[in-house]
Amino acid sequence: RLYSMTKPVTGIAAMLLIEDGRMALDQPIADFLPAFANMNVQTTPDGSITDVRPAKGPITVRQLLTHTAGLGYNIITKGPLLEEYNKLGINPAAVSKTPIPGFPMPAPTPSIDEFARRVASLPLIAEPGTVWSYSIGLDLLGYVIQVASGMEFGAFLKKNMFDPLGMKSSYFTVPQSEVARLSTNYAPFAGALIPIDPAQDSIFTVPPAFPFGGAGLVSSAADY
Repeated sequence: RLYSMTKPVTGIAAMLLIEDGRMALDQPIADFLPAFANMNVQTTPDGSITDVRPAKGPITVRQLLTHTAGLGYNIITKGPLLEEYNKLGINPAAVSKTPIPGFPMPAPTPSIDEFARRVASLPLIAEPGTVWSYSIGLDLLGYVIQVASGMEFGAFLKKNMFDPLGMKSSYFTVPQSEVARLSTNYAPFAGALIPIDPAQDSIFTVPPAFPFGGAGLVSSAADY
């Protein structure tokens, strides 16, 4: 489970398109996702989601790559915006099929187009380009890559990165033929290690709502 080490892979995918001239680092993402054309910013970070002001500038590809777009993350964000992220299923990650003690279960993650629409409907935590804050930027970038390339994001990675590099053990969904190679994932609770994602019934054997560019890949050390 690569979890957030999926992010550099998504970054490389973006740079392939930039190298080909199909998008630019400082290009507004609204060129690909029009819903992001007129974003609002929270007047007080982690405060009200209705006390907002218009953003002074657009979100760019570079800002998604560098966590400076003003987007949130449900492992970082606090207050009313976190509540909205959880309520709207803005949780592009897979950890376990069962609830983990101490962590609330957010609503189901929607399809990528609906995910992007919901993100665009909420305010940013800061003006684009002004603050570094760990975010869902790389998950959203996966959709930008999909639109810019005309290919589903997972298919784009397979054709343009995994197959050319011989990465035969990298997946967003682990096929049944490879489940025997998947490790069980444990986490400590009350002084004991608990199997939160058993290999044979792993959440990574079930297709995700979309390929999570921020935390969705399973791979091998050799592939990575």
